[in-house]
Amino acid sequence: MMNATTATRLLGILLALGLAWVPSWLVTESIGGGPEVDIVQRAQVLNSTNAFYTPPTVPRDDKKKLVDAQLTVAMTDHLIESKTSTLEKQIVQLRSYNNKIVGPTIRVRPGDTLKIKLDNKIPLAEKEALFGKGHNRPNGANITNLHPHGLKVSPRRPADDVFIEVGPQQSFAYEFKIPEDHPAGTFWYHPHRHGSAAFQLCSGLAGALIVDPGAAGGLDDVPEIKAAMQDGREKILVFQDLTYSRTLAENKKAVVREHDAYTIDPRMDGKTQFPRIVINGVLSPVITMKPGEVQRWRCVFAGITQTLKLAIEDRSDPRRRLKLHEIAVDGLPLGTMNEQGFVILQPGNRSDFLVQAPETPGEYLLLTTSVEQIDNNRSLDQTKNVYLARVKIEGPKTPMKLPDPKALAKYRLPWVQDSEIKVERELVFKGHELMIKGKDIKDPKWVKFDADRVDIRCELGTAEQWVLRSEGDPHPFHIHVNPFEVIAGGKSNTRVWRDTVLVPPGAKNAVTIRMRFERFDGRAVLHCHNLDHEDQGMMMIVDIVKPGQAPAPKKQAGLPNVPMAAPDWKLFDGQGRTHTLSDFAGRDLVLVFSRGPYCSHCMTQLHEFARRHADFAKANTTVVAVCPETPAELRDALASMPLAQRLPFLVLADAEQAAFAKYGCRSDRLLHGVFHIDPSGTVRWQTVGDEDVFLGACRIELGNLGEIKKVGQARSLAGRASDGRDYPSLASPANGSHQIGIDTAL
Repeated sequence: MMNATTATRLLGILLALGLAWVPSWLVTESIGGGPEVDIVQRAQVLNSTNAFYTPPTVPRDDKKKLVDAQLTVAMTDHLIESKTSTLEKQIVQLRSYNNKIVGPTIRVRPGDTLKIKLDNKIPLAEKEALFGKGHNRPNGANITNLHPHGLKVSPRRPADDVFIEVGPQQSFAYEFKIPEDHPAGTFWYHPHRHGSAAFQLCSGLAGALIVDPGAAGGLDDVPEIKAAMQDGREKILVFQDLTYSRTLAENKKAVVREHDAYTIDPRMDGKTQFPRIVINGVLSPVITMKPGEVQRWRCVFAGITQTLKLAIEDRSDPRRRLKLHEIAVDGLPLGTMNEQGFVILQPGNRSDFLVQAPETPGEYLLLTTSVEQIDNNRSLDQTKNVYLARVKIEGPKTPMKLPDPKALAKYRLPWVQDSEIKVERELVFKGHELMIKGKDIKDPKWVKFDADRVDIRCELGTAEQWVLRSEGDPHPFHIHVNPFEVIAGGKSNTRVWRDTVLVPPGAKNAVTIRMRFERFDGRAVLHCHNLDHEDQGMMMIVDIVKPGQAPAPKKQAGLPNVPMAAPDWKLFDGQGRTHTLSDFAGRDLVLVFSRGPYCSHCMTQLHEFARRHADFAKANTTVVAVCPETPAELRDALASMPLAQRLPFLVLADAEQAAFAKYGCRSDRLLHGVFHIDPSGTVRWQTVGDEDVFLGACRIELGNLGEIKKVGQARSLAGRASDGRDYPSLASPANGSHQIGIDTAL
């Protein structure tokens, strides 16, 4: 058989001619006795001329210490191609940020305020369902939100609250306060809406988020690292495994389908897809370096379907690899510099390393090489090399130096000491379920995610030690708000700070971590960063509470003993005008408590009330909605709605959530609620709850509202609303009363 170099040259000629067929004996072989190589794919990368793409950076207002970003989610067509082969040309429709495959780079400094306006421009008529309804089933493909992965910020709204939902044609204004002592490093952002996070990440919704050094300094201040970031030497590489279903049909778009992101669809037959990986949205880009030059590469793995084992090999001698000088993982300084031939990235991981080019010109290939089953988040052996980018060493010699590892020590976060540990726990993974064990848990159980259940309570200002263990597949563990120190586990006992770590199966591979719960209280989450596992229930709520704070009592939703006198309230509309319950005396009133414009379930319901507004008016019934916004926020939200979707009834602001509390629509979180108040001011009927409780069919019999009945899930579907959804048909009973079906099921 011809050698690898000759085979590659022959393939280069064939591919340059655009030939779709090559001899089977040229497809795969082992180079240098190593892993199998797809010779065709290697040749395509070696012949690539695709330019390396640097995403735009959101401007920063230095005087105001403010970064004001706009992220618009929309269905966008992209051409993904290798210019060396017609086989690699594909138009694919993705859900994208700002019409790009990868989102813009956001750079902040400690002490900054980061504002992000998330605007969901996906059409209302776009298909939303994935595999069906249910809290821990993939659902709501076009409902989104935003999570700044790795940032140490508040988990409370309007910051890193993963329970926020932004449906089609809705928006939400996020605001993150970056602490003055936040470590500088490489972080990223992506959707985290439970039920559709994996689907949207497979579509490319991700971007880099960099924290530059503040007054406390950072790695960037080390002279050799600073030089490696100047004159275009800093490279931000966001790796995305876009899992779309390819089509070779002429002019036919490829799309991201349900079974591309989730392995529960029977069409998958137990197989996992391994898609082509793009870097900053580009297939097989060309990265250039000068001989002797040192560059800083910030690598972000924004994927879910595999594990990356990055290496840079010499094209003429694949056994020869450039050293990668790793200085930070998951955005957190190592405190030293590890010289190694590869770095492993699980979904969500980041690695910062320095690359020094050889002193002579040449060509190299960035690849992900073979990964053993125990190191792979899919519990599979990745036996083949996959080539990702072409690295060209050319131009004048630029001799540069690497830093002294000792100069990096002061930037590492301090280790968690034995004396700090107040609580020890064990977290176990299995299937799509989790189990938490500890001295305070008498009867541990396997559970799936429940938005109304707090699984773990941690006290602010303390530190804990956890043992992470998996019974079955490997799982990448991630927790929000606070990073953790890995003190033992896996193949290495090296202590290191991370925010995402792989937990291999088996007791002997348990991972022990320590973490401090600092500064921020509120509800955060931990989960498997195989986001298809998270969407299917592998997530828990961690409630970080202030010292001495007692658990909130479990309150019964809604009002007790209906019928009862309606609690009074005084609220403002978007124009600042005052309204009270007494304003509606003598009329039938339907009072709707909504979580606000950021909740897609609520907006679906409010639009349904709007669609039937004429029927309510005909029955002399007034509809009033209450949202947890300030009057100004409410005014802006209503004004931003398209004219065709404006709400024809009164919407009131309850920023203090006082009315929510009076009507039993607030526990540890806001609840949906619909109440009928008759002309005497008596509540005759109510339904209150979260999505799983509240969603369903509710029929209001206008003309006899005192006899309102909830009628379960049976629906009589007829016609379509302006937003493209099916809704129950109107009926006119023999007694002349008007029936309105309010179908809030998504």
